[in-house]
Amino acid sequence: MPLPAWAGCGSAVCSINTNWDAQGAWTEPGARFDLRYEFIDQDQPMSGDSRVGVGEIPRHHDEVRTINRNWIATLDYAFSQRLGVSVSLPVVDRSHDHIHNHGGGQFPENWNFTEASDTRGTRTLSHWRVRRGGHGTAARREAADR
Repeated sequence: MPLPAWAGCGSAVCSINTNWDAQGAWTEPGARFDLRYEFIDQDQPMSGDSRVGVGEIPRHHDEVRTINRNWIATLDYAFSQRLGVSVSLPVVDRSHDHIHNHGGGQFPENWNFTEASDTRGTRTLSHWRVRRGGHGTAARREAADR
């Protein structure tokens, strides 16, 4: 039996670019700085794949609108093709409106903030190296500790 899914006050991040280099897996030696901007406007309440009106589904909070503007700065440094580090700092600019239903009354609530979010740090350590053969894209793997 499927369980219902619940969304929480418009928090959203969208990573559309799924290339390895966009996800902090930088393998070329040296440094790289990346700055990305995301804009996510959640202005239409949904139930499954159907549009619904604000308050159409009775809840303690009726979501009205959330706008997310996220800036993500990433610094990658690869010491070699096998060893690298990556640090990302997102800055979230969010405005949110909902209606708080309490004791028979409806109370509009909203907030706006711009804050740094959780910093992410990763390291890449590959135990394999790829050697190219004489057949174009053909490759074979060898243990790195040889």
